[in-house]
Amino acid sequence: TGARALVAGAVGPLVLATFVSDGTAAGTQQLVTPQPLPAGSNPRDLLGVAPGVAAWFAATTTTTGEEPWLSDGSSAGTQLLTEIRGGSAAGIRPPLANAVDALELDGLVFFAGTTAAQGHELWVSDRSVAGTRLVLDIAPGSESSSPTNFAALGGIVYFT
Repeated sequence: TGARALVAGAVGPLVLATFVSDGTAAGTQQLVTPQPLPAGSNPRDLLGVAPGVAAWFAATTTTTGEEPWLSDGSSAGTQLLTEIRGGSAAGIRPPLANAVDALELDGLVFFAGTTAAQGHELWVSDRSVAGTRLVLDIAPGSESSSPTNFAALGGIVYFT
């Protein structure tokens, strides 16, 4: 099959949903929507769209809040990866304007995860439940280091 991309697209005023596309109108379709419209799931930080690699993205539901999701480009293969923070509270730090909130390097996704115990801290995911974990509680306890502006250089992840 040809190359496909996972994209966020507007389906209404201020409502985003997740689509997969091969670059043609006929080859573009909306995937399962984590949160029923019109509220929208507001997908963002779409990473890792490559053959045989599940795309990683952040999406919101009223049940789980904003959490990491995976998609193989099909509705059946689009699902919640794990709930970092239980309940409806967000497990991924809310986006900052003009910031890079997640980064993929060598198959790993680095992002700001959120728990009540650690606040907003550096997390990593290899796209498995067991491989999605806190890297370091930089600001100890419930204080937050709030990592953002992720960049990679020479195989090293940098953030502010």
